[in-house]
Amino acid sequence: MQLYLKAEGRDGGEGEYGGQASTFGEFRRRLAQVTSLPLETLRIKVGDPPEFIDFPDSTPLADTPITKNCAVYAVRERVQDTSGPEAASGAAAAATTEHTPHTCENCTNATAAHSSRQEQRSEPEGSQLSRLPSVESSFDMADKSIPALVAFRDGYLVRRSVPSDNSCLFRSLCSVLGQVGLTSERLRELVCQGILDNPEQYNEAVLEKPIPEYCHWISQPSSWGGGIEMAILSERFSVEICSIDIQSLRVDRFGEGKYARRVILLYSGIHYDYVAFASSASAPRDFDQTEFGVVLGADDAVLAAAVELAASLRGHQSHYTALLARIKCNECGQIVHGGSEAQLHATTTGHTSFIQV
Repeated sequence: MQLYLKAEGRDGGEGEYGGQASTFGEFRRRLAQVTSLPLETLRIKVGDPPEFIDFPDSTPLADTPITKNCAVYAVRERVQDTSGPEAASGAAAAATTEHTPHTCENCTNATAAHSSRQEQRSEPEGSQLSRLPSVESSFDMADKSIPALVAFRDGYLVRRSVPSDNSCLFRSLCSVLGQVGLTSERLRELVCQGILDNPEQYNEAVLEKPIPEYCHWISQPSSWGGGIEMAILSERFSVEICSIDIQSLRVDRFGEGKYARRVILLYSGIHYDYVAFASSASAPRDFDQTEFGVVLGADDAVLAAAVELAASLRGHQSHYTALLARIKCNECGQIVHGGSEAQLHATTTGHTSFIQV
Protein backbone atom coordinates (compact mmCIF):
# COMPACT_ATOMS: atom_id res chain seq x y z
CA MET A 1 0.00 0.00 0.00
CA GLN A 2 1.36 3.41 -0.97
CA LEU A 3 1.60 5.69 2.06
CA TYR A 4 1.88 9.44 2.29
CA LEU A 5 2.22 10.32 5.93
CA LYS A 6 2.48 13.68 7.63
CA ALA A 7 2.98 13.64 11.38
CA GLU A 8 3.43 16.16 14.11
CA GLY A 9 3.44 15.82 17.86
CA ARG A 10 5.17 17.01 20.97
CA ASP A 11 6.87 13.65 21.45
CA GLY A 12 8.29 13.28 17.99
CA GLY A 13 8.61 16.60 16.25
CA GLU A 14 7.41 16.68 12.67
CA GLY A 15 8.05 14.61 9.60
CA GLU A 16 6.74 13.40 6.28
CA TYR A 17 7.13 10.10 4.53
CA GLY A 18 6.00 8.65 1.22
CA GLY A 19 6.58 4.99 0.48
CA GLN A 20 5.33 1.43 0.51
CA ALA A 21 4.33 -0.79 3.41
CA SER A 22 3.00 -4.31 2.97
CA THR A 23 2.75 -5.57 6.56
CA PHE A 24 1.58 -4.18 9.87
CA GLY A 25 5.10 -4.43 11.27
CA GLU A 26 6.56 -2.48 8.38
CA PHE A 27 3.86 0.14 8.79
CA ARG A 28 4.75 0.54 12.48
CA ARG A 29 8.41 0.98 11.59
CA ARG A 30 7.52 3.67 9.04
CA LEU A 31 5.47 5.49 11.66
CA ALA A 32 8.32 5.30 14.13
CA GLN A 33 10.62 6.89 11.55
CA VAL A 34 8.16 9.68 10.75
CA THR A 35 7.24 10.53 14.33
CA SER A 36 10.58 9.80 16.01
CA LEU A 37 8.66 7.77 18.59
CA PRO A 38 10.42 4.69 20.00
CA LEU A 39 9.22 1.60 18.15
CA GLU A 40 8.95 -0.42 21.36
CA THR A 41 6.42 2.02 22.87
CA LEU A 42 4.63 3.07 19.69
CA ARG A 43 0.93 2.19 19.47
CA ILE A 44 -1.53 2.89 16.69
CA LYS A 45 -5.05 4.27 16.69
CA VAL A 46 -7.28 4.44 13.63
CA GLY A 47 -10.73 5.72 12.81
CA ASP A 48 -13.08 8.36 14.12
CA PRO A 49 -13.36 8.08 17.06
CA PRO A 50 -9.84 6.63 17.24
CA GLU A 51 -9.47 3.08 18.53
CA PHE A 52 -6.33 1.11 19.28
CA ILE A 53 -5.37 -1.71 16.95
CA ASP A 54 -2.71 -4.36 17.44
CA PHE A 55 -1.71 -7.13 15.04
CA PRO A 56 1.28 -9.44 14.61
CA ASP A 57 4.02 -7.75 12.61
CA SER A 58 3.61 -10.27 9.78
CA THR A 59 -0.07 -9.41 9.23
CA PRO A 60 -0.64 -8.07 5.69
CA LEU A 61 -1.58 -4.42 5.89
CA ALA A 62 -4.56 -5.13 3.64
CA ASP A 63 -5.98 -7.34 6.42
CA THR A 64 -6.03 -4.48 8.93
CA PRO A 65 -8.36 -1.47 9.23
CA ILE A 66 -5.59 0.76 7.83
CA THR A 67 -6.71 1.91 4.40
CA LYS A 68 -5.57 4.55 1.98
CA ASN A 69 -6.37 8.00 3.41
CA CYS A 70 -7.79 6.76 6.71
CA ALA A 71 -7.14 8.64 9.94
CA VAL A 72 -4.08 7.21 11.71
CA TYR A 73 -2.61 8.24 15.06
CA ALA A 74 0.80 7.26 16.33
CA VAL A 75 0.81 7.34 20.13
CA ARG A 76 3.40 6.58 22.72
CA GLU A 77 2.52 4.10 25.44
CA ARG A 78 2.89 5.87 28.74
CA VAL A 79 5.35 4.48 31.22
CA GLN A 80 4.73 5.65 34.75
CA ASP A 81 7.53 7.87 35.99
CA THR A 82 7.66 8.58 39.73
CA SER A 83 10.96 10.42 39.66
CA GLY A 84 9.45 13.70 40.76
CA PRO A 85 6.58 16.17 40.71
CA GLU A 86 7.56 17.51 37.29
CA ALA A 87 7.16 14.07 35.74
CA ALA A 88 3.82 13.58 37.44
CA SER A 89 2.66 16.95 36.15
CA GLY A 90 3.75 16.03 32.64
CA ALA A 91 1.86 12.75 32.81
CA ALA A 92 -1.28 14.53 33.94
CA ALA A 93 -1.01 16.98 31.07
CA ALA A 94 -0.61 14.13 28.64
CA ALA A 95 -3.66 12.38 30.02
CA THR A 96 -5.78 15.41 29.28
CA THR A 97 -4.43 15.97 25.78
CA GLU A 98 -7.22 15.77 23.20
CA HIS A 99 -6.68 14.40 19.72
CA THR A 100 -8.77 15.98 16.98
CA PRO A 101 -9.72 13.19 14.59
CA HIS A 102 -9.74 13.72 10.83
CA THR A 103 -11.76 11.65 8.41
CA CYS A 104 -11.21 11.41 4.72
CA GLU A 105 -13.49 10.99 1.75
CA ASN A 106 -11.57 7.88 0.68
CA CYS A 107 -11.39 6.19 4.09
CA THR A 108 -13.17 2.88 4.66
CA ASN A 109 -14.94 2.42 7.97
CA ALA A 110 -13.60 -0.94 9.05
CA THR A 111 -13.10 -0.54 12.80
CA ALA A 112 -15.73 -3.15 13.68
CA ALA A 113 -13.78 -5.88 11.91
CA HIS A 114 -10.88 -5.66 14.29
CA SER A 115 -12.49 -4.73 17.59
CA SER A 116 -12.15 -8.21 19.08
CA ARG A 117 -8.42 -8.19 18.37
CA GLN A 118 -7.61 -5.00 20.22
CA GLU A 119 -5.95 -4.94 23.61
CA GLN A 120 -7.21 -2.69 26.37
CA ARG A 121 -4.39 -0.62 27.83
CA SER A 122 -4.06 2.61 29.73
CA GLU A 123 -4.57 5.78 27.71
CA PRO A 124 -1.20 6.81 26.29
CA GLU A 125 0.16 10.20 25.62
CA GLY A 126 0.94 10.70 22.00
CA SER A 127 1.38 12.55 18.80
CA GLN A 128 -1.16 12.76 16.06
CA LEU A 129 -0.46 11.30 12.65
CA SER A 130 -2.80 11.93 9.77
CA ARG A 131 -2.74 12.52 6.10
CA LEU A 132 -4.33 15.59 4.64
CA PRO A 133 -7.17 16.65 6.94
CA SER A 134 -10.51 15.86 5.40
CA VAL A 135 -11.89 18.82 3.49
CA GLU A 136 -15.20 18.11 5.21
CA SER A 137 -13.75 17.91 8.70
CA SER A 138 -12.12 21.28 8.03
CA PHE A 139 -15.62 22.69 7.75
CA ASP A 140 -16.07 21.84 11.42
CA MET A 141 -13.26 24.30 12.15
CA ALA A 142 -15.58 27.09 11.03
CA ASP A 143 -17.56 29.00 13.60
CA LYS A 144 -21.04 27.64 13.03
CA SER A 145 -22.41 30.19 15.48
CA ILE A 146 -22.13 32.81 12.71
CA PRO A 147 -25.61 34.29 12.25
CA ALA A 148 -27.09 32.41 9.31
CA LEU A 149 -30.55 33.77 8.64
CA VAL A 150 -32.39 36.35 6.56
CA ALA A 151 -35.82 37.82 7.18
CA PHE A 152 -38.47 36.28 4.96
CA ARG A 153 -42.16 37.10 5.12
CA ASP A 154 -43.30 36.56 8.71
CA GLY A 155 -40.19 34.66 9.80
CA TYR A 156 -36.70 33.75 8.67
CA LEU A 157 -34.86 31.55 6.23
CA VAL A 158 -32.10 29.88 8.21
CA ARG A 159 -29.13 27.67 7.50
CA ARG A 160 -29.34 24.40 9.40
CA SER A 161 -26.00 22.67 9.82
CA VAL A 162 -25.44 18.93 9.65
CA PRO A 163 -22.39 16.93 10.78
CA SER A 164 -19.29 16.98 8.60
CA ASP A 165 -18.94 13.24 8.24
CA ASN A 166 -18.67 12.76 4.46
CA SER A 167 -22.43 12.12 4.30
CA CYS A 168 -23.48 15.76 4.64
CA LEU A 169 -25.44 15.77 1.36
CA PHE A 170 -27.41 12.72 2.39
CA ARG A 171 -27.93 13.98 5.94
CA SER A 172 -29.23 17.28 4.60
CA LEU A 173 -31.66 15.50 2.28
CA CYS A 174 -32.86 13.27 5.12
CA SER A 175 -33.64 16.43 7.08
CA VAL A 176 -35.51 18.28 4.33
CA LEU A 177 -37.50 15.42 2.81
CA GLY A 178 -39.44 14.90 6.03
CA GLN A 179 -39.79 11.13 5.85
CA VAL A 180 -39.65 9.34 9.18
CA GLY A 181 -36.82 6.84 9.42
CA LEU A 182 -35.04 7.99 6.27
CA THR A 183 -31.28 7.48 6.59
CA SER A 184 -28.14 8.31 4.65
CA GLU A 185 -27.63 4.60 4.07
CA ARG A 186 -31.09 4.28 2.54
CA LEU A 187 -30.47 7.25 0.24
CA ARG A 188 -27.22 5.67 -0.95
CA GLU A 189 -29.15 2.47 -1.70
CA LEU A 190 -31.72 4.44 -3.70
CA VAL A 191 -28.94 6.08 -5.70
CA CYS A 192 -27.54 2.68 -6.62
CA GLN A 193 -31.00 1.46 -7.53
CA GLY A 194 -31.55 4.52 -9.72
CA ILE A 195 -28.28 3.90 -11.55
CA LEU A 196 -28.98 0.21 -12.09
CA ASP A 197 -32.51 0.97 -13.32
CA ASN A 198 -31.22 3.53 -15.84
CA PRO A 199 -27.88 2.24 -17.17
CA GLU A 200 -28.21 4.20 -20.40
CA GLN A 201 -28.69 7.51 -18.63
CA TYR A 202 -26.11 6.80 -15.92
CA ASN A 203 -23.50 5.08 -18.03
CA GLU A 204 -19.77 4.78 -17.52
CA ALA A 205 -19.13 8.05 -19.36
CA VAL A 206 -21.42 9.92 -16.96
CA LEU A 207 -20.24 8.14 -13.84
CA GLU A 208 -16.58 8.16 -14.91
CA LYS A 209 -16.42 4.64 -13.48
CA PRO A 210 -17.94 1.30 -14.46
CA ILE A 211 -21.46 1.05 -13.03
CA PRO A 212 -20.68 -1.72 -10.48
CA GLU A 213 -17.61 0.17 -9.29
CA TYR A 214 -19.53 3.41 -8.89
CA CYS A 215 -22.35 1.70 -6.99
CA HIS A 216 -19.84 0.09 -4.65
CA TRP A 217 -18.08 3.42 -4.16
CA ILE A 218 -21.17 5.52 -3.43
CA SER A 219 -22.40 2.86 -1.00
CA GLN A 220 -19.44 3.58 1.29
CA PRO A 221 -20.15 6.02 4.15
CA SER A 222 -16.92 7.83 3.33
CA SER A 223 -17.94 8.73 -0.25
CA TRP A 224 -19.30 12.16 -1.02
CA GLY A 225 -22.49 12.68 -2.98
CA GLY A 226 -23.00 15.37 -5.60
CA GLY A 227 -24.93 16.22 -8.74
CA ILE A 228 -25.56 12.65 -9.87
CA GLU A 229 -27.02 11.75 -6.51
CA MET A 230 -29.21 14.86 -6.37
CA ALA A 231 -30.55 14.17 -9.87
CA ILE A 232 -31.48 10.59 -8.98
CA LEU A 233 -33.03 11.46 -5.62
CA SER A 234 -34.95 14.39 -7.11
CA GLU A 235 -36.70 11.96 -9.43
CA ARG A 236 -37.14 9.32 -6.75
CA PHE A 237 -38.90 11.69 -4.33
CA SER A 238 -40.60 13.88 -6.97
CA VAL A 239 -39.06 17.04 -5.56
CA GLU A 240 -36.93 19.80 -7.02
CA ILE A 241 -33.55 19.97 -5.27
CA CYS A 242 -31.86 23.36 -5.44
CA SER A 243 -28.19 23.55 -4.48
CA ILE A 244 -26.79 27.05 -3.96
CA ASP A 245 -23.02 27.50 -4.20
CA ILE A 246 -22.09 29.93 -1.44
CA GLN A 247 -19.02 31.25 -3.24
CA SER A 248 -20.48 31.86 -6.70
CA LEU A 249 -24.18 32.05 -5.72
CA ARG A 250 -24.90 29.72 -8.63
CA VAL A 251 -28.13 27.75 -8.23
CA ASP A 252 -28.16 24.19 -9.58
CA ARG A 253 -31.73 22.96 -9.91
CA PHE A 254 -32.33 19.22 -10.16
CA GLY A 255 -35.82 18.35 -11.38
CA GLU A 256 -36.43 21.94 -12.49
CA GLY A 257 -39.91 22.46 -13.89
CA LYS A 258 -41.04 18.93 -13.09
CA TYR A 259 -42.34 19.04 -9.54
CA ALA A 260 -44.52 21.17 -7.28
CA ARG A 261 -42.24 20.83 -4.24
CA ARG A 262 -38.75 22.15 -3.63
CA VAL A 263 -35.98 21.73 -1.06
CA ILE A 264 -32.92 23.97 -0.84
CA LEU A 265 -29.33 23.12 0.06
CA LEU A 266 -26.29 25.34 0.65
CA TYR A 267 -22.93 24.16 -0.71
CA SER A 268 -19.69 25.66 0.58
CA GLY A 269 -17.43 23.82 -1.84
CA ILE A 270 -16.65 21.20 0.80
CA HIS A 271 -19.90 20.75 2.70
CA TYR A 272 -23.68 20.74 2.36
CA ASP A 273 -26.16 22.25 4.81
CA TYR A 274 -29.84 22.90 4.23
CA VAL A 275 -32.24 25.83 4.27
CA ALA A 276 -35.34 25.93 6.45
CA PHE A 277 -38.05 28.46 7.25
CA ALA A 278 -38.37 29.27 10.96
CA SER A 279 -40.99 31.45 12.62
CA SER A 280 -38.33 33.10 14.79
CA ALA A 281 -34.55 33.29 15.00
CA SER A 282 -34.51 30.98 18.01
CA ALA A 283 -37.17 28.52 16.89
CA PRO A 284 -36.10 24.87 17.27
CA ARG A 285 -35.60 22.65 14.25
CA ASP A 286 -38.63 20.56 15.17
CA PHE A 287 -40.87 23.35 13.88
CA ASP A 288 -38.93 24.06 10.67
CA GLN A 289 -40.52 24.13 7.25
CA THR A 290 -38.10 22.52 4.80
CA GLU A 291 -40.26 22.02 1.71
CA PHE A 292 -41.43 24.95 -0.39
CA GLY A 293 -44.02 25.16 -3.13
CA VAL A 294 -43.00 25.84 -6.71
CA VAL A 295 -45.20 28.20 -8.70
CA LEU A 296 -44.14 27.95 -12.33
CA GLY A 297 -43.71 31.28 -14.07
CA ALA A 298 -44.04 33.29 -10.87
CA ASP A 299 -41.41 35.33 -9.07
CA ASP A 300 -39.42 32.91 -6.96
CA ALA A 301 -39.28 34.80 -3.68
CA VAL A 302 -38.11 31.91 -1.51
CA LEU A 303 -35.26 30.99 -3.85
CA ALA A 304 -34.19 34.63 -4.08
CA ALA A 305 -34.17 34.84 -0.29
CA ALA A 306 -32.12 31.64 -0.09
CA VAL A 307 -29.55 33.16 -2.46
CA GLU A 308 -29.49 36.21 -0.19
CA LEU A 309 -28.83 33.87 2.73
CA ALA A 310 -25.95 32.26 0.83
CA ALA A 311 -24.52 35.70 0.06
CA SER A 312 -24.58 36.58 3.75
CA LEU A 313 -22.51 33.48 4.46
CA ARG A 314 -20.02 34.07 1.66
CA GLY A 315 -17.98 36.59 3.61
CA HIS A 316 -17.42 34.04 6.37
CA GLN A 317 -16.15 31.29 4.09
CA SER A 318 -12.58 32.43 3.60
CA HIS A 319 -11.32 31.71 7.11
CA TYR A 320 -11.85 27.98 6.79
CA THR A 321 -11.66 27.38 3.04
CA ALA A 322 -8.22 28.96 3.33
CA LEU A 323 -7.23 26.00 5.52
CA LEU A 324 -7.09 23.95 2.35
CA ALA A 325 -6.13 26.71 -0.03
CA ARG A 326 -3.12 24.85 -1.42
CA ILE A 327 -3.26 21.10 -1.91
CA LYS A 328 -0.55 19.10 -3.64
CA CYS A 329 -1.15 15.90 -5.58
CA ASN A 330 1.53 13.48 -4.42
CA GLU A 331 1.27 11.48 -7.63
CA CYS A 332 1.97 14.23 -10.18
CA GLY A 333 2.95 17.23 -8.07
CA GLN A 334 0.17 19.52 -9.29
CA ILE A 335 -0.98 22.21 -6.86
CA VAL A 336 -4.73 22.80 -6.63
CA HIS A 337 -6.76 25.16 -4.49
CA GLY A 338 -9.53 24.01 -2.19
CA GLY A 339 -11.47 20.81 -1.83
CA SER A 340 -13.48 21.22 -5.03
CA GLU A 341 -10.38 21.45 -7.22
CA ALA A 342 -8.82 18.49 -5.42
CA GLN A 343 -11.94 16.44 -6.10
CA LEU A 344 -11.97 17.49 -9.75
CA HIS A 345 -8.29 16.58 -10.12
CA ALA A 346 -8.92 13.19 -8.53
CA THR A 347 -11.88 12.57 -10.85
CA THR A 348 -10.07 13.55 -14.05
CA THR A 349 -6.74 11.85 -13.32
CA GLY A 350 -7.58 8.96 -11.01
CA HIS A 351 -5.01 10.27 -8.53
CA THR A 352 -5.97 9.69 -4.92
CA SER A 353 -3.08 10.91 -2.78
CA PHE A 354 -3.02 14.56 -1.69
CA ILE A 355 -1.29 16.58 0.98
CA GLN A 356 -1.83 20.08 2.28
CA VAL A 357 1.07 22.44 1.52
